[in-house]
Amino acid sequence: MKKTPFYAAVALVFASVLFYSFRTAAEPSQSKPPQVDPALAQKIAAGEQWVTTFCNTCHVQQESHDAQLAPPFFAVKKHYIAEETSFEAFEEAFLAFTAEPSEAKSKMPGAVKKFGLMPKFPLTTDQYEAIAAYLYYEEMAEPAWFEAHQREAHGEKSGHRGGNGLHDH
Repeated sequence: MKKTPFYAAVALVFASVLFYSFRTAAEPSQSKPPQVDPALAQKIAAGEQWVTTFCNTCHVQQESHDAQLAPPFFAVKKHYIAEETSFEAFEEAFLAFTAEPSEAKSKMPGAVKKFGLMPKFPLTTDQYEAIAAYLYYEEMAEPAWFEAHQREAHGEKSGHRGGNGLHDH
């Protein structure tokens, strides 16, 4: 009794699973670090809750730029996080601004001009650190109107895709 087809099938299944697992492991996540430790995952989840509770009232995306009460988080990320910005650098700038919001600490002078300065909220440092983790690691959807707004406000070469923070709102 020959079992060659059986062993060939087992080998093929094993090779497929192995190939798929290496391929999946090689594809980086777009929103979280590849190996999120449980403490960071918990911090990101807490940040999402704080954003929903305290921040989305003003920062949630609206149907148009003119309907915004504050810049959407997609725009905030584009101004505060460049490709080379580490989490620590972002968190430091974010915590400095939210501790005592001021025009000097803002990286969005156009937003300050349009919306006014964000008020100081009575949140703890731990809450702001969780919000910073959520904003840094989670992808924010680009508003449908954002690209047209960038062209209108900054011309064709706005640079907003690079997220370098060089434009002013």
